[in-house]
Amino acid sequence: EGLRVSALCGVLTGSGKHLSAPEAGLARLNKAHGAAGGGVTADPQGNLLLIFRNGRWDLPKGKLEPGERIEDCAVREVGEECGLSGLQLGAFVAHTYHCYRMHGEWVLKRTSWYRMRYGGSQRPQPQTVEGITEAVWVPQAELTPKLENTYFTIRDVLTAAGYVK
Repeated sequence: EGLRVSALCGVLTGSGKHLSAPEAGLARLNKAHGAAGGGVTADPQGNLLLIFRNGRWDLPKGKLEPGERIEDCAVREVGEECGLSGLQLGAFVAHTYHCYRMHGEWVLKRTSWYRMRYGGSQRPQPQTVEGITEAVWVPQAELTPKLENTYFTIRDVLTAAGYVK
């Protein structure tokens, strides 16, 4: 299976590190290599929550803990990475796939994305220990320039959620 993941990641990512893919085949491989949850989070004004990490705009997401439900993971990670509490989980949006190397081997991880709402008054605070330098609410009218500096899978997720055409 490691060889299949290596070949899959090497071929599908090319020079990049992220990929979008259909469920067939990849979901089975993914279960052996990890999962993550993340959120497409809006405030009452319709602004979207974005983070800036590793020189790119991104959506908050993170690794599934043992015994944790993926929906709970998504809410926890958005809360941790942005310093927000009281997030409300919404509908499933999409899966994306991310390849990276760990200990010299390719790892394929599936991220499950969910809509979320935030109705509180806390300002987002970036989780700097995770390399996040900004966590901000972005008006939809200002989204396009930020998406010029993001991963294509993030554009895919925002398209699936109806924020990008």
